[in-house]
Amino acid sequence: MAAAAAGALGRLEEEALRRKERLNALREKTGRKAKEESEPKGKHRKEEEGEPERHRELKLRNYVPQDEELKKRKVPQARPASVEERVKDQLEAAKPEPIIEEVDLANLAPRKPDWDLKRDVAKKLDKLEKRTQRAIAELIRERLTGPDAVPRPPCGPPQVDPSKPIPVTFTVQETVCRKSDNPVPDRCDFKKKGVRLPLGTERARSAPVWESGSVPGSG
Repeated sequence: MAAAAAGALGRLEEEALRRKERLNALREKTGRKAKEESEPKGKHRKEEEGEPERHRELKLRNYVPQDEELKKRKVPQARPASVEERVKDQLEAAKPEPIIEEVDLANLAPRKPDWDLKRDVAKKLDKLEKRTQRAIAELIRERLTGPDAVPRPPCGPPQVDPSKPIPVTFTVQETVCRKSDNPVPDRCDFKKKGVRLPLGTERARSAPVWESGSVPGSG
């Protein structure tokens, strides 16, 4: 039994080694084909023709050579291209516009809580005021031209009847003095231009006077 088992293990190991060899050979074969396909055709031609590889020309950009031959290979310093004209419009568009050019003192003062409501209704109130004035004018026009219109007084001087006397009124002004509370005794003040002074009193009376000089009812 032990001999049979050892023989079976030996055969399995041999088969495993053969399988590894076959896999390695297949792997090498497929890798070589992929490498040949990936390489350009020009390279294969150069290798076949045996053309010598050319060296690139030496260019010195950041290094300042001391040798005269190397100075010829120095690349002149490049200058950046001017892009101001290209981005000029973009820079002007990017500038923020000033929101408030001048400071108004009225805007800095505290406002009432309903100032925004008045601002929003201002336009509507203006339209309503115009309509109100128009309606008032139409009502006045209808009242003047309607059947119940009040007749206008005649133009010119009033008509006077020469047979009737013309009444004329006049005012008699009297001033009464009283003792003042001030140290100056017997002070009198008058009522002037509708202002009543505290230290004097004033009485006025009027009576009609006729042109003939007689009062009606006396004769």
